[in-house]
Amino acid sequence: ARPSLNAADYPARAMPDPAQRPSAAMVNLPVGMILGSREVRLDLAEIEAGFLNDLCDPLPIYRGPEAVCHPAFLLAEANQILVDNVALGPWIHTASVVQHYSLLQDGETLSLRGRVAEAFERRGHEFVVLDLGMFADGARPVAQISHTAIIRLRERSEKV
Repeated sequence: ARPSLNAADYPARAMPDPAQRPSAAMVNLPVGMILGSREVRLDLAEIEAGFLNDLCDPLPIYRGPEAVCHPAFLLAEANQILVDNVALGPWIHTASVVQHYSLLQDGETLSLRGRVAEAFERRGHEFVVLDLGMFADGARPVAQISHTAIIRLRERSEKV
């Protein structure tokens, strides 16, 4: 059986004021914390002219009047929800596991909501794993993403 994705399991929350975002650290991203949500109205012509041309993907399914949204755009949005919720310094996106449910079409509104699923330290780096749900026009499941990033790099040790 295919896993299900329900919008009710991913509550919407207002995005923090950019001036009030906490620093990116495990202490500020506790497990279970609901992230501020992103709402993006899709303009696929704009995505094609910028993001898609930078990506250098010529497949016709992502271009023209019958285009669908490129899956790499969904991962870029997953990065952006982290950027919008905490004040990041240098950071590294390390992994994503994506379950797709449906395609996004031009003009639909992408709702991206999530929570902190894990926060841990490894080799002096602080990691966070986000559990993200993406929905079209508020309810239709688009994708579920487990998104892992190093949010704080270990302090550089000085060698003499």
